[in-house]
Amino acid sequence: MGRIFPHNDNKGLGMHIFEQVNYLRIAFIISGLTISFLMAIGQLVIDRRSTKNFLFLLLFIEFASFNIHFLYFNVEIVSRLSFLPYSFIPAGYLFGPLLYMLYKFSFEKDFKLKKSEVRHLIPLLLIFVYLLIRMTLRYFVQDTEGMSGILSLFMTLNPERGSNVLNTFYIILIWSKTISKLDIKQAFRKKERYVLVYLSLLISTTVGISIHWLFLVTNNIALLDIMLLSLNLTLMFLFLINFKYPDYYQTLRDIAEKEEKKRSYISSLNIDKISSELNYAMMEKEYFTNEDLSLPILAEKLNITSHQLSEFINERFNMNFKAFINKFRVEKAKELLRENSDQVISIAYDVGFKSKSAFNNSFMKYTGTTPTKFRNNNS
Repeated sequence: MGRIFPHNDNKGLGMHIFEQVNYLRIAFIISGLTISFLMAIGQLVIDRRSTKNFLFLLLFIEFASFNIHFLYFNVEIVSRLSFLPYSFIPAGYLFGPLLYMLYKFSFEKDFKLKKSEVRHLIPLLLIFVYLLIRMTLRYFVQDTEGMSGILSLFMTLNPERGSNVLNTFYIILIWSKTISKLDIKQAFRKKERYVLVYLSLLISTTVGISIHWLFLVTNNIALLDIMLLSLNLTLMFLFLINFKYPDYYQTLRDIAEKEEKKRSYISSLNIDKISSELNYAMMEKEYFTNEDLSLPILAEKLNITSHQLSEFINERFNMNFKAFINKFRVEKAKELLRENSDQVISIAYDVGFKSKSAFNNSFMKYTGTTPTKFRNNNS
């Protein structure tokens, strides 16, 4: 016989899917929790302990705390532990300052924690005092809902919003300092792996904080799942970085230092003036036709240093000195190939190339064809 109420099957199927998703969520939380604890233990058992180990120990404990927070809302047994919500709140107030310390470690040479860094922990200390007072009042005052005035307001404050304000402040601070330290456009253009990995971590963290804001505003539980995903993907990303790129932080520091030097080379220059003089030297004077033209020679003619000219060309034209000069030579060669019937080798020498092979290679690079074919197509 057929079922009398077939819609019950749909309801049962829906419940089954919900349970499967919930099991998957719990498995994901537990995996994140396990990785967090293992990574934290790894920082403790390492032979040579340093500032890096201490900071990452705290970070992985933070990740473990956040995963326990999610477990509290998804597993009934865990949710019976009434003290847990109070332990999550301080973790939220430590997160932003900790990220900032890790940023400083990533970019400052020989970074060590100083006494002055304690000021970043002031919000954490204040929230400890707040929670202590709040728990004391709950213990001694039976009817907390009957409180009035300042006490009532005090008891109804939402510490989670405060932690997110703090974390938002620190993530904006980190982004502003990152932009001043790194050339982000160049990193994407040149696909600088170490910088892109760092930016991916920063973006993932920013997304997590943004989603938390949406959750606090909308109270949509589904957003917690997205936040959980973002959080644990960041954790796994850190896990892979520590194993695959042991020199990651030193390399990132070197890149930032190189970028700082590069900016210092051209920071004192009148960019418009240099651009105008360089254009005049190439277009009017045609210095590129000198086969012995070098970076120091051209820099001297422009009254700047070789480093300044090199960085100016890199920044302005996204190419090195040799490619910059050869491009002008090829453009001049195209003009001569169209206008006269001189031999190709003669034109190559006239525009500044020292050999026919060097000329052919550069011409092919910038035009996609050979000088002879170019002449035939444009005669």
